[in-house]
Amino acid sequence: MRVAYMNKAVILTIFFILLVPSTAAQSIKTIEVHENGTAFWTIEERIPLMTQPELNEWNQFIRDGQGYRYQKVIKELEDRMNQSLISAENYSKRTMKIRDVNISYGMLKTTTGTFGIINFRFEWVNFSRVNSSGIFIGDSFTEVMIPSSENVLIIKIPDNYDVVSASPEFDKRDENRLIWDGTMYRSFDTGEPSLVLKPNTDIWPMATNFVLPNAITSTWPLNILILLILVLILILISGISVLLLKRKRTLTSETDDDVSLLDPDLAMEYLEDEEMIIQILIKHNGQANQSDIVKETGFSKSKISNVLAKMKEDGHIVKIRKGKRNLIRLIDK
Repeated sequence: MRVAYMNKAVILTIFFILLVPSTAAQSIKTIEVHENGTAFWTIEERIPLMTQPELNEWNQFIRDGQGYRYQKVIKELEDRMNQSLISAENYSKRTMKIRDVNISYGMLKTTTGTFGIINFRFEWVNFSRVNSSGIFIGDSFTEVMIPSSENVLIIKIPDNYDVVSASPEFDKRDENRLIWDGTMYRSFDTGEPSLVLKPNTDIWPMATNFVLPNAITSTWPLNILILLILVLILILISGISVLLLKRKRTLTSETDDDVSLLDPDLAMEYLEDEEMIIQILIKHNGQANQSDIVKETGFSKSKISNVLAKMKEDGHIVKIRKGKRNLIRLIDK
């Protein structure tokens, strides 16, 4: 009789997980909300096992739950959730669906005692209202599904979202986990807790230092995308400009170095007339015929004659007459 009574009590406890649970039980509800409005629910119900007979009965229930009775409990829970779903659909005016229902049992030993654990998990499609401006949570909490202030409620919001408003205010926040732990002993009304979530614009540092007009903020995600594209284009243009400038400076530096070394193969246009002739003489082992110098420079005979006369006067070269030819020899200093 006691085993049957215990089984019935556990089943009734599961049925009322989403309602106000018994004062002896502890409940932790975690709702993980996604950007598309779907929420993944995990409800952990802790039932105190105060005596050895209660421990034995709980272990017996876990063993029995692996068979037909376990499947029956799941079916009954699904029926109960469907009733809650219909109520939420009528209240929110949205089509919803509950799927992938799973239930598991366990036992937890703590410093405060031993507990029988019931984990109830499911996916709630279209749980929250979503539009271009944000995520709105609360209209799925109806009169048959009001969280109790005696139990811990955790709502995990999506990454990169901020809370614009919360009613009632959560007791604490752990990163993106909003926690109502009952410390205020409040009770929730229909449609509570109510949350408004907006994309966290702090991930765009350049967009946080100025205020946009209302016409722009109403379409903030689109404008953020445009701003990001413009920033990336500016970065790309700046990078290309820096590379081109660096390359230009490198080429200029290499040209200056080559001129200072007086490379014989250097292009003639970078040299003065006298330097050009000196390079030709160096290339020909220090001496060359004047006619060859005319050919290699492309200058006229008169210009070469004038330049050579100046170089001879300055002591850079000597002219040696060989028949009809003038041999120009570079003087080593």
